[in-house]
Amino acid sequence: MTSTPAAQAVPFSRIRVRTAALVFCGDGVALVRRDRAGSIHYGPPGGYGEDGEDLTCALRRELAEELGLDVGLAEGGDLLWVIDQRATRPGPTPPPRGRRLIRRLHIASEPSRHPRHGGSGRTARRTP
Repeated sequence: MTSTPAAQAVPFSRIRVRTAALVFCGDGVALVRRDRAGSIHYGPPGGYGEDGEDLTCALRRELAEELGLDVGLAEGGDLLWVIDQRATRPGPTPPPRGRRLIRRLHIASEPSRHPRHGGSGRTARRTP
């Protein structure tokens, strides 16, 4: 067995937990567009919990903010998968580590033709 000397180990600066959901409506799935400098990313709606916030409440809040969706009207909610991720970035600070909890929800119809979105370059979009 080998070990890494303590001086070479890089501690995590923090572990952040992001809760998200794949929201299906018929054959479509809701994705959120995130505009970044020089690129565009699509991903499931969701976000990070606020300090002391329960992760179920955080998902409920995020889906209401991003899609205008009342989770109480959706079916499912089972945990689909967990992603453990360590980000890399330049600089002297230790890299962050994140957990992504992805749930699966089904809705009977689109909650809104004009979903709400935050001012952080995110736009909700239904894709067939």
